[in-house]
Amino acid sequence: MSSQSPGALLDTSFLIDYTDRTPETKAFLTEYKGERNEPISIPTLVLYEMYRGRLHSDGPADIPDLDYKLRWANTVGFDRYSALEAAEIESELASQGELINGADILIAGIARRKEMLLVTADGDFSNVKSLDVFDVREDSVDSL
Repeated sequence: MSSQSPGALLDTSFLIDYTDRTPETKAFLTEYKGERNEPISIPTLVLYEMYRGRLHSDGPADIPDLDYKLRWANTVGFDRYSALEAAEIESELASQGELINGADILIAGIARRKEMLLVTADGDFSNVKSLDVFDVREDSVDSL
Protein backbone atom coordinates (compact mmCIF):
# COMPACT_ATOMS: atom_id res chain seq x y z
CA MET A 1 0.00 0.00 0.00
CA SER A 2 1.57 3.29 -1.08
CA SER A 3 0.94 6.56 0.63
CA GLN A 4 0.45 9.73 -1.31
CA SER A 5 2.63 12.76 -0.61
CA PRO A 6 1.08 15.78 1.10
CA GLY A 7 1.24 17.41 -2.31
CA ALA A 8 2.04 20.86 -3.56
CA LEU A 9 1.03 24.26 -2.25
CA LEU A 10 0.79 27.01 -4.85
CA ASP A 11 2.07 30.52 -4.20
CA THR A 12 0.45 33.67 -5.60
CA SER A 13 3.26 34.22 -8.11
CA PHE A 14 2.60 30.76 -9.59
CA LEU A 15 -1.13 31.46 -9.90
CA ILE A 16 -0.54 34.85 -11.53
CA ASP A 17 1.64 33.13 -14.12
CA TYR A 18 -0.93 30.35 -14.46
CA THR A 19 -3.77 32.78 -15.16
CA ASP A 20 -1.46 34.53 -17.65
CA ARG A 21 -0.96 31.12 -19.32
CA THR A 22 2.76 30.88 -18.75
CA PRO A 23 4.03 27.59 -20.27
CA GLU A 24 6.08 26.66 -17.18
CA THR A 25 2.97 26.54 -15.01
CA LYS A 26 1.21 24.27 -17.48
CA ALA A 27 4.26 21.98 -17.63
CA PHE A 28 4.35 21.72 -13.84
CA LEU A 29 0.63 20.96 -13.55
CA THR A 30 0.76 18.43 -16.38
CA GLU A 31 3.59 16.55 -14.66
CA TYR A 32 2.59 16.91 -11.01
CA LYS A 33 -1.19 16.65 -11.14
CA GLY A 34 -1.71 15.00 -14.51
CA GLU A 35 1.07 12.41 -14.71
CA ARG A 36 1.69 11.81 -11.00
CA ASN A 37 -1.82 12.51 -9.74
CA GLU A 38 -0.40 14.35 -6.73
CA PRO A 39 -2.70 16.64 -4.72
CA ILE A 40 -2.42 20.37 -5.30
CA SER A 41 -3.70 22.99 -2.88
CA ILE A 42 -4.05 26.74 -2.74
CA PRO A 43 -3.84 28.51 0.61
CA THR A 44 -6.85 30.67 1.37
CA LEU A 45 -4.30 33.46 1.93
CA VAL A 46 -3.27 33.12 -1.71
CA LEU A 47 -6.92 33.17 -2.81
CA TYR A 48 -7.27 36.43 -0.88
CA GLU A 49 -4.27 37.88 -2.73
CA MET A 50 -5.70 36.76 -6.07
CA TYR A 51 -9.17 38.17 -5.30
CA ARG A 52 -7.63 41.42 -4.07
CA GLY A 53 -5.60 41.70 -7.25
CA ARG A 54 -8.67 41.19 -9.39
CA LEU A 55 -10.76 43.68 -7.42
CA HIS A 56 -8.05 46.36 -7.61
CA SER A 57 -7.29 45.88 -11.30
CA ASP A 58 -8.36 48.28 -14.03
CA GLY A 59 -10.27 45.55 -15.84
CA PRO A 60 -13.31 43.59 -14.72
CA ALA A 61 -12.81 41.67 -11.47
CA ASP A 62 -14.62 38.55 -12.76
CA ILE A 63 -14.23 36.56 -9.55
CA PRO A 64 -16.43 33.70 -10.84
CA ASP A 65 -14.03 33.29 -13.78
CA LEU A 66 -11.05 33.08 -11.41
CA ASP A 67 -12.85 30.54 -9.23
CA TYR A 68 -13.66 28.49 -12.33
CA LYS A 69 -10.03 28.56 -13.49
CA LEU A 70 -8.88 27.28 -10.08
CA ARG A 71 -11.62 24.67 -9.53
CA TRP A 72 -9.16 21.77 -9.84
CA ALA A 73 -7.22 22.72 -6.69
CA ASN A 74 -7.98 22.04 -3.03
CA THR A 75 -7.87 24.87 -0.53
CA VAL A 76 -5.97 24.87 2.73
CA GLY A 77 -6.45 27.29 5.61
CA PHE A 78 -4.11 28.89 8.09
CA ASP A 79 -4.41 27.08 11.42
CA ARG A 80 -2.71 27.48 14.80
CA TYR A 81 0.07 25.04 13.89
CA SER A 82 0.82 26.92 10.69
CA ALA A 83 0.78 30.14 12.73
CA LEU A 84 3.45 28.78 15.06
CA GLU A 85 5.51 27.56 12.10
CA ALA A 86 5.22 30.98 10.45
CA ALA A 87 6.34 32.72 13.64
CA GLU A 88 9.36 30.42 13.77
CA ILE A 89 10.15 31.16 10.12
CA GLU A 90 9.92 34.90 10.73
CA SER A 91 12.27 34.59 13.71
CA GLU A 92 14.76 32.56 11.66
CA LEU A 93 14.67 35.02 8.75
CA ALA A 94 14.99 38.03 11.06
CA SER A 95 18.08 36.50 12.70
CA GLN A 96 19.58 36.07 9.20
CA GLY A 97 18.61 39.62 8.19
CA GLU A 98 16.55 38.13 5.34
CA LEU A 99 12.91 39.01 6.11
CA ILE A 100 10.33 38.53 3.37
CA ASN A 101 6.81 39.98 3.23
CA GLY A 102 4.32 38.87 5.85
CA ALA A 103 1.98 37.01 3.52
CA ASP A 104 4.86 34.92 2.18
CA ILE A 105 5.91 34.05 5.74
CA LEU A 106 2.37 32.80 6.45
CA ILE A 107 2.30 30.77 3.22
CA ALA A 108 5.72 29.29 4.03
CA GLY A 109 4.39 28.41 7.49
CA ILE A 110 1.58 26.39 5.98
CA ALA A 111 3.87 24.59 3.54
CA ARG A 112 6.58 23.76 6.06
CA ARG A 113 4.13 22.65 8.76
CA LYS A 114 2.27 20.36 6.35
CA GLU A 115 5.51 19.21 4.65
CA MET A 116 4.19 20.29 1.26
CA LEU A 117 6.17 21.28 -1.81
CA LEU A 118 5.82 25.07 -2.16
CA VAL A 119 5.51 25.97 -5.84
CA THR A 120 6.34 29.52 -6.78
CA ALA A 121 7.44 31.68 -9.70
CA ASP A 122 9.85 33.88 -7.76
CA GLY A 123 12.77 33.53 -5.39
CA ASP A 124 11.09 34.95 -2.29
CA PHE A 125 11.30 31.68 -0.34
CA SER A 126 14.93 30.80 -1.06
CA ASN A 127 16.17 31.67 2.45
CA VAL A 128 13.50 29.72 4.36
CA LYS A 129 15.22 26.71 5.93
CA SER A 130 13.70 23.23 5.76
CA LEU A 131 11.18 24.29 3.12
CA ASP A 132 10.85 22.27 -0.09
CA VAL A 133 10.51 24.90 -2.84
CA PHE A 134 10.01 24.47 -6.58
CA ASP A 135 10.42 27.61 -8.71
CA VAL A 136 8.74 27.04 -12.08
CA ARG A 137 10.92 29.72 -13.69
CA GLU A 138 14.18 28.21 -12.45
CA ASP A 139 13.64 24.49 -11.79
CA SER A 140 12.95 21.72 -14.28
CA VAL A 141 9.92 19.46 -13.95
CA ASP A 142 12.37 16.61 -14.56
CA SER A 143 13.85 17.37 -11.12
CA LEU A 144 10.57 16.64 -9.34
